[in-house]
Amino acid sequence: ARPVGHRQDAAARVRVALLDDDVAREAEERLVGIVNRNAAGEWLSSSWPDYRDFRDRARTLDGVVAHRWQLVFAGRANDTERAFTEWVSGNFFDVLRVRPVLGRTFAADEQGERESAVVVLGERYWRRRFGGDAALVGQSIEVNRQAVRVIGVVPENFAGAVPGLGFDLWLPLNMHRAIAGRRVEDERGSRPLSLLARLKPGATVEQADAEIRVINDGLMREYPNTNTGIRAEVVPVGEHPDGAQRILRGPLQALAGLGLVILLLVCANV
Repeated sequence: ARPVGHRQDAAARVRVALLDDDVAREAEERLVGIVNRNAAGEWLSSSWPDYRDFRDRARTLDGVVAHRWQLVFAGRANDTERAFTEWVSGNFFDVLRVRPVLGRTFAADEQGERESAVVVLGERYWRRRFGGDAALVGQSIEVNRQAVRVIGVVPENFAGAVPGLGFDLWLPLNMHRAIAGRRVEDERGSRPLSLLARLKPGATVEQADAEIRVINDGLMREYPNTNTGIRAEVVPVGEHPDGAQRILRGPLQALAGLGLVILLLVCANV
């Protein structure tokens, strides 16, 4: 059993990324992460083909989303700056139940394999960078020198799917090649993606975990060259290993050690 304090800490991290308290309470129970480990027990991200198989085969899950983050240059032509971008599968906002404050989020025809030159902005970024101009929806901005059409704005208190990080804009993963120079959909052995899912009503984390493990066993048999030795499991979303807590773990541990040394020195001189 997981300690109560750990669950509370996890829930607090989740609430950084969600729309409001009602959604946060529901997400604490219904949103989960699908994570991988190798034979040595080290965390691994997922591939697009594995994501697609989990999404299409799982019956305990009411939607699976893939995402990754990157720094890009974004803005109007000849006036760009660094921006935090989250690359997402087309069902991202629907599965997370995020509603736009302006325009729309990604549509069904922007969830397929074809490239969709569209972008969703965060409200804080939209106000700071574009003055909150409602007429921007339907117009194009540049991301890494590629023109993309703004289709909507999501609330400022939605930060994205990586706990501890806040994103400026969201792009569909099928635009990754055009903007970042590399497709993510092709290689099962390439694992750049993090996965989140929503439990179906009545389904539990334990049931979803058991199902994903069975699906993963099948993938190991079907694709031994890329999937042998990789173990998949389902965890509560607040326990997902991807996020600022993992990125900052090394620096924070170093700072904690330095703080302890300073405390001991202070105490020794009292």
